[in-house]
Amino acid sequence: MIDRLAQRRYLILFFLLACACWMAIGALYPPANDDFVFLADARRYGGAFDFVEYWYGHWSGRIATLALHWVVFQRPLTLAVFGALNGAAPAALAWVVTALALGRRPAAFGRDLPLFFIVLAAVWFGLPAFGETVYWRTGADAYLWAALLALLFLLPYAWWARRAAAAHYSLPGKIAAAAGMFLFGLFSGLNGEQSGMMLLLTIPYWAAVKLRGPERPRLPAWAVAGYAGLLIGYLISALAPGNFHRYQQSGAPLTPARFAGGSIRYGLTVLEQTPWWLFVFALLLHFDGREKRDGGWIGWAWSAFAAGALMLFLTYFQAPRTTFLPVVMLIVLGAWLIGTDRFAGWQERRPARALAVLLAGLLLGTSVLPLRAAWSLRREFRAREQSIAVMKSRGERDLALEPFATPPTRVLMNPDLTSDPADSINLGMARYYGVRSMVIKTGLAFHND
Repeated sequence: MIDRLAQRRYLILFFLLACACWMAIGALYPPANDDFVFLADARRYGGAFDFVEYWYGHWSGRIATLALHWVVFQRPLTLAVFGALNGAAPAALAWVVTALALGRRPAAFGRDLPLFFIVLAAVWFGLPAFGETVYWRTGADAYLWAALLALLFLLPYAWWARRAAAAHYSLPGKIAAAAGMFLFGLFSGLNGEQSGMMLLLTIPYWAAVKLRGPERPRLPAWAVAGYAGLLIGYLISALAPGNFHRYQQSGAPLTPARFAGGSIRYGLTVLEQTPWWLFVFALLLHFDGREKRDGGWIGWAWSAFAAGALMLFLTYFQAPRTTFLPVVMLIVLGAWLIGTDRFAGWQERRPARALAVLLAGLLLGTSVLPLRAAWSLRREFRAREQSIAVMKSRGERDLALEPFATPPTRVLMNPDLTSDPADSINLGMARYYGVRSMVIKTGLAFHND
């Protein structure tokens, strides 16, 4: 029989090997789809300010995401490094979810390993459109990292809401904490519409429940500063002219009246599509399994509001990747349910430890096929770039290329061209490579639905 210490060693070994595979997959995966648009624009605009200014005015107000785009899409090295970070991010996301569920820092390689591996398996197997939201670099910015950073920003509020006694800091410590949370909040507000809206509406709920508790605590300065930064960042992001152009799809001049009307419609659209509603159900659970602290009438009102809103926003999903944040919130809810004190002790039992070892082995085993596919795609991508260079040297401007032979997997979407030269994917790649048009030669290529 394997003892507890040996089980932990196996868990750590399997975890490290799986993470190494995931990071290698991300580093090897070639640029795809809109990646080529940002590669071309990073080269075209040069400086970060010009790059962000263009996209802020023409497509999106996510300044933090746009700044990350500019850093990532500079050269092959930055693409590889960011790809590797994308591979490691699911483990970071699982850690944050575990910390939210427990209301404290998870024990490093200790008693919390079963819950961590359950959450990690839910992330690896449960996230929708994994290839688009995790390994596709443009999508990872908008989905994976937006969710991870939002939950990280939420952590201190969650721990404060569940902690019986408030921590005391010196005046310099309070100032540093407030300044740090303000900057973190500003960054979080500039990072995404849905995640920002979730934070704006979740934090006041937590504060209201906490402040109505029997101990009547004071609101910490860092909490106020963080929320102020979040609100300022979100307003800067929400009022971007690019949001108007993206959602209205209109070529009409952007007059003040049109901008005001478009901003209101944009805000309502984001509110309707925001998946924070699912997270409310987790908040309505007792903050501590030993006490009932559901917030009284606040809890009942938000329960009714969340139930109605849940039915509303689900009708707006048009693509699998748009369900990414709701699924993340469902994973948080599940972890919250089994991580409360009312289920204390289950992680120490032998079946829970055996399940953790089984899940760790399964995570490692299911990483092999995507790693082989990523390696094969990288080889085909390099061969294609050599072929493009040869055709350009012959003066060809309309290029017809062989499709990739490697099929897409569950965690890797197809990064190939289409047979339509007017397709946005083809146009972006043609602009990046400096030719007039690019297509695949046959209709046998794999396509993303």
